[in-house]
Amino acid sequence: MLPRALILDIEGTLLHTRRGPHLAPWEARLGLARGQLAREALAIPAALRARLGLVHDADIWLELACLYRLHAREMRSLARDFHAGERVAGSVARLLREALDELPIALVANGWPGLRARLSAQVDLPDLAVTTIISAEEGLVLPDTRLYELACERLGFSPAEALFVGARAAHLAGAHDGGHAILRWPGAPKLRRMIAVFRAGAVRHEELVT
Repeated sequence: MLPRALILDIEGTLLHTRRGPHLAPWEARLGLARGQLAREALAIPAALRARLGLVHDADIWLELACLYRLHAREMRSLARDFHAGERVAGSVARLLREALDELPIALVANGWPGLRARLSAQVDLPDLAVTTIISAEEGLVLPDTRLYELACERLGFSPAEALFVGARAAHLAGAHDGGHAILRWPGAPKLRRMIAVFRAGAVRHEELVT
């Protein structure tokens, strides 16, 4: 079956994050290894709860401030630096904007409550997709199959009709378990060509995993 809709996991596709340069001074100051601060920030209990919408972003920074004995001003500065490396890929945004007229699109993401506001500061989400689903707003985290099902419900298509595209193996596996054809992120140019093929009503079988 040819895909009639597209579900895109934005992590590593539409949204790219490069935290190293922004967090390196903090890691040097706190005596942490390179990359350790980002890993800890994403793994502390408050961060895991925030992905489910159970706490706010501020609770994450408060927990880190307690852990590293930071003052309030330092805590706010760390929060700014942590997100400073987030960039929406312009080429992917243009692709989605152009494709949306003919291909229903859902964006999905694991993220904290503040993610939608940060994305919206860089791009108009309704211009890119019919719906944008963020884990913190739904209480569901990829690869929970219920989140994929929710995307399908909002698009009005069955899992078999919706191609899932993403960069994370666990999220691709979850989509496959949920009955989707899946495609590991091929880059914007190749995805653009594939969408053109979908519109023409033909697709190379080996391009998709079902």
